Amino acid sequence: MKNLAKILSKRLVETNQNVLKLTTAFSLVLER
Repeated sequence: MKNLAKILSKRLVETNQNVLKLTTAFSLVLER
C-alpha cells in the first residue's frame, strides 16, 4: 500500500507541474 501511495503522489506532483506549465503558457498567450 505504501508503494501505491508513493506512486500516486509522484504522479500527482508530475501532473501538477504539467498543469502549471500549461497555465503559464496559456496566460502568456492571453497577455499578447
